[in-house]
Amino acid sequence: MVQSPRSINLSEAELQQLVDKAFPLDRRLLDVLEVSVTTPRLRLNSERNRIATELQVSTRDRLFGGQWFGRLALDSGLRWEASDQTVRLAQVRVTEFKLDGGGSGSSSLARTQSERLGAVLAEKVLEDFTIYRLTRERAARLERAGVMPGTVAVTPRGVEVTLQPAAR
Repeated sequence: MVQSPRSINLSEAELQQLVDKAFPLDRRLLDVLEVSVTTPRLRLNSERNRIATELQVSTRDRLFGGQWFGRLALDSGLRWEASDQTVRLAQVRVTEFKLDGGGSGSSSLARTQSERLGAVLAEKVLEDFTIYRLTRERAARLERAGVMPGTVAVTPRGVEVTLQPAAR
């Protein structure tokens, strides 16, 4: 009798490699800002079952030509999406967002606007962002073994997708 696997495990290094392949991300926000997000750096936070991520950000105001460069720090949970066999970011929360350049970056109005931009950026670009996709071959092997992915947890060793009996 063949014993089926109990989980899919991804180390922090494996996750970093997978995420690196998806960057840079270039998006247009609110039809006036062009945003480029690069250089993701992941850290596991198993105590809170979350992943901390730091990214470099550059923005360009399409109306007035201003440019800003900065850093976005966030943390997020993870969830399994059965419809496309992926692990995705969930409940993305900005922990820090700093921009330099483009004018009076020290005013409280500029700080408020950059905080709003950080929240919009995280919500629009990174919520539901795919960090892992189960290959067709691996999905077929799991199906033959009678199991399917279930819960996703951040552990000190990496991300663990627990396998559960498949519905029959």
